This record gives sequence, C-alpha cells and structure tokens, in this order.
Amino acid sequence: MKISTQFCYLLRISTTIGALLYVVFPTNTLRQLTSETCHPICRITEESLPEYVQDTRLKHGESPGVIFLLGTPYSGTTALHYLLGTSNNVSILGKENTMSPDKEGWEKTGLKKHPLRERWDGNLGWVNWEKLPKEYGAFWDTSKPLLVEDSPPEIQAPDQLVKHFTPFYGKVRFLLLVRGQCGYHGGNPERSKLYKNVLDKYPEDTFVIRYEDVCLRWEKVFADLVRWEPLLADIDINSIPGESPEVSTDNRLRANKGHRGLHDHANVSVEQYCDSKLEAWAEGLECKDCQAQMDFLKEWGYGDTVDKESCPM
Repeated sequence: MKISTQFCYLLRISTTIGALLYVVFPTNTLRQLTSETCHPICRITEESLPEYVQDTRLKHGESPGVIFLLGTPYSGTTALHYLLGTSNNVSILGKENTMSPDKEGWEKTGLKKHPLRERWDGNLGWVNWEKLPKEYGAFWDTSKPLLVEDSPPEIQAPDQLVKHFTPFYGKVRFLLLVRGQCGYHGGNPERSKLYKNVLDKYPEDTFVIRYEDVCLRWEKVFADLVRWEPLLADIDINSIPGESPEVSTDNRLRANKGHRGLHDHANVSVEQYCDSKLEAWAEGLECKDCQAQMDFLKEWGYGDTVDKESCPM
C-alpha cells in the first residue's frame, strides 16, 4: 500500500512537470531541443545528389578577362583555384604548382591580416577597391588571356569587383563554388544569401560548380566548364601539386587542425583526393548543422542526401 501511494505521488509530479514543459516549451521547441543533440547521417552519391543545371541565361564562349572564384571558407576553393591554374591560359596570384591559401589575393596584399569579423562583415566597405586591381596586377601575368583570383570574402562584394576590375582587365566573370553540409563542419548562416546575390545579379556571367560534383561527375563538370570558357580545356585534374616555401606555417597548422576541404591533402591530385573520399561519402557521414541548413540544402539540390529518419526533424 505504501509503495502504491509513493508511485501515485511520483506519477502526479511527473505529469505536472510534463504539463509545465508543454506550456513553457511548445511542441516544436521541444522537438528542436531534442534534435539539436542529434546529427543526422548524410550520404553523397550520384543517386542522392541530382545533377546541377546551370542558369539558362548563362553566356558561353571564349571571353578573356578576370574570373573570380567565389565561395565560403573550407568549401574547396583552394583546390579549384589550383586546378584552374594548371591551364596554360590562366594566370593566378602565385606559383601554379602549389595548393595553398597563400595564393589568395588577400594573402598577397595583406587584407587577410584583418580580423575575421571585419573580413566577413557583410559589405567590406573598409577595403580600398580602387587600389586593389593594381595590387593584383603586380602578381598576375597579364600576357595570359585569363586572370584568376580566389579570396573567399570577395563573395560579399561582386559589384565592387565588376566596377573596379573591368576598366583594367576587361570582362569580369564569376565561378561560384557551392558546398553542401555532408562532412562539412562549417556553414555560414548567410551563405545562401551570398550565393544567390551573385547569381541573381550576374546570371549571364556566373558558372556554378558544386564541390561534390567535382568528385562524383567530373567529366560532366569539365565538359560544361569548357563549354562556358573554352580556354580552360587544358586544365588537368591529375596534376599533383608540389611542395613550396610559399605555404606558410600558419596554413599548415590550420590544415593539421582539421580545417579541410578539397585541399586536405596538398600533395595529391584532385582526382586522388576524390578517390579517397567517395566510399566514405556513400557509406554516410555525420551531418552537423544539417537541420539548421535544410533550406539551403534543398535549394541547391542536397535535400535527398540527408537521412531524415536518423534524427527527429
């Protein structure tokens, strides 16, 4: 009898607590609190990730000038920058045979020394845009028809790039590198807006590559890229970068701490890197921030890569 009384007492307490939680935290909030501790599994395969279709307004054909490679941190821009530099028609800001963020224009000009909050403040109003084209010109080989630059923060200011670089170097175009959330422990919450801003303003001059497609369907990516810019027909995905004193100690330390993109093995070719990752992508990876990034993932074709049953959504 005593045990039954204690049980009823505990039951009334638990019911009361449950009712209070329901009042304080609505059902959706409780579900969110529960799911925040769970990271769903995502799988990247040709079946789960449909092919990306370029904007129909995109213009194709040989067009010498400047290509700005735009992306967000750790999305693979360093490796794609290196890959573009394997073309004899391309000049990049540094030695072509190295895969390192040290070849970024912002590294060369000292802009990268500014605090992270300034580099990603949303507008980059503090940058001296009038001065930048001449500074980059000191590193580019302007005898080559295509000049390529890769500094991730520049994605925030495409208008400034067009305005200030066109008078010096001719046509300005953008190569937008998008990355999903699978195995990516990052994800600027504003990145969808940044990508869309570039694509919405410059649909005729923006070619999109998804990070994962470089490994999943390189032949199609390459064919589409060359159709967009025939001068890139000689880029070599099998090219193996060499070691260079240009690679700073700070960048080596950052790589060793796990800040990894397509350049997480700086002395293997992009194709070798892909071969080492495809099996793990197919088996499944923990997808941190997947729920918070779901709108972005669906918008760029990644929705079916997430196993929604592996966590409450």
